Amino acid sequence: MCTGANPDGAGDVTSEHVPVTRTDWKTQPLSEPFAEVDLDIEVSEGVMERIRLGLLPEQMEDKWFLYYEHPHLHAHRSWTGFAAFILTFEQRGSAWRIVGAKISQDPAHVNFATVEEGIHAALETVAVCLLGDSPKDLGDNPTIHWGAYGRAILGEGPEPGKPNQQT
Repeated sequence: MCTGANPDGAGDVTSEHVPVTRTDWKTQPLSEPFAEVDLDIEVSEGVMERIRLGLLPEQMEDKWFLYYEHPHLHAHRSWTGFAAFILTFEQRGSAWRIVGAKISQDPAHVNFATVEEGIHAALETVAVCLLGDSPKDLGDNPTIHWGAYGRAILGEGPEPGKPNQQT
């Protein structure tokens, strides 16, 4: 899925890492139809540092080209340049939040059966490609690096992989 993830895995970002930009790869704008979704997912500064770096495909097997242009993370399929999703970030004090997403619903470009599946794919892509997680380690939970509130929005409990409990 992503062989070009942060070379240090989940390690600290250093000055030798140069952020990817829109002009580093072919891109197409997000096409109609797309769904706009409000989110409220907490993101640490360390995670934001890695998100700002983006991802440049290094080989044919790499499926994603990701770049950050404040306040958006753009995700494009590497072979076609088609936009799959855009995540919107907002800084609130010293914390960051994912506050929205645009998820492609164009069947010619993506195969998300539902908007929720598109959100899941977006978060999993960030977790695997930018944060160095292994897809098998995530299971059905790509929110491992997100705050408890973000997990709650997506039906997860305060701990990764644990469902919300009704009291």
